[in-house]
Amino acid sequence: MSVLENHRLRDYLDHCVALYTKEFNRSTQDLPPPFDLGLSTVGSPVFEKQPGQDAEGTKILLAPIDDEAWGREWPLRSQAGHEVFHWLFTPPAVYPGIYHWAHEMLANEMSLLCVRKSGIEDAEDYARSMEIGFRAKVQETTRVKMLTTELHRDDGATYAWVFGRAFSVGRQLRDAVGWEHLKGLATSLEDERRPDLRGWLAALPRPLELRAINILGQPHPNWV
Repeated sequence: MSVLENHRLRDYLDHCVALYTKEFNRSTQDLPPPFDLGLSTVGSPVFEKQPGQDAEGTKILLAPIDDEAWGREWPLRSQAGHEVFHWLFTPPAVYPGIYHWAHEMLANEMSLLCVRKSGIEDAEDYARSMEIGFRAKVQETTRVKMLTTELHRDDGATYAWVFGRAFSVGRQLRDAVGWEHLKGLATSLEDERRPDLRGWLAALPRPLELRAINILGQPHPNWV
């Protein structure tokens, strides 16, 4: 059976969309046009969106990867949960120049949540293995580099080098300000529709803002 004909994967994607809708208080009328599902040819998952507001033609391209410990389906599920975030929150008006460490962090956190809420056997064990993988990659970049590096989509580009540090910083922020406030990073956008970390900080209640600054450092003009 082709990956794209796997009804379990299709059901899992429906589960992810439903969970995102609940977590971010969206109605079905608020959702973007449906995405097409395909296979990536570059060895990693790819998200493609046509530029322009409410553009159709969004594609989620999954990469079949055989994991020695987990086989093929769990990696596909984790990719799917991640890419649904971009489908819902990547602003089409400025695609493809919108990849951002905070969006990658939230995409991975939501992928973890999708796994844990799936009710599938071994889901919790797989989620823990994902977290172990993110923690193992923390040293691939520094906090300062992550906060100041724009992520541009080039053919075959991957942003996995930010995943570990973004996971670590995201968990610290979640503990400091709470999950509900952390999710606000998904929709905090500048006038040009780019992710706005400084604006998100300023919108926090002052005690929480100070806690977040203690983790991120003082807001800096070089932050992306």
